Amino acid sequence: FNDQLPPDQTTLIDELKGYTEWDNGVTDEMVMTGKRNFIQERGLPLEAHRIGYENDPKIIEKIYEEMQKGQAVEVFLQFYKKEGFLSKKSGAHLVTVTSIQDYRDSGGNLWIGFSDSATDEEEGESTYDSYRTFGPFINEHWGGEITQIRYAYAQSPIKDEDGSLISIGETS
Repeated sequence: FNDQLPPDQTTLIDELKGYTEWDNGVTDEMVMTGKRNFIQERGLPLEAHRIGYENDPKIIEKIYEEMQKGQAVEVFLQFYKKEGFLSKKSGAHLVTVTSIQDYRDSGGNLWIGFSDSATDEEEGESTYDSYRTFGPFINEHWGGEITQIRYAYAQSPIKDEDGSLISIGETS
């Protein structure tokens, strides 16, 4: 889709943030609406959908299933700060999932890999980090004392009966 997308990752992220109104306290519905509007405006042969449900305890397995189908997947991370016995929301972030690794046979849990534009090593280069998960919780993520996958999203190619990609405009 390179001919239908902004020329670089920073421009793409900024444009998507505009569609989702990210800086105004974004909600799940704003992310879904923004993604769908971006896809439609760009005429991309994709559809966007949510994976699982909010704070889904089986979200890692569901993300893995989507990735096995070749879907692009992002997660909405909710950050929390501990305040005594309670926790308070302290921010949010949207990252691209790059992998799910299964280390359970060696006594560990599932791990999730992210490509994260907020942790650029150099301008224009995302870093790729992996984190151990406990259901929807991410262990030792930089964003908060507690980091949770609040929502997950996938983009799926839309094909006609011959298996060719079609644009959104052709489906309505």
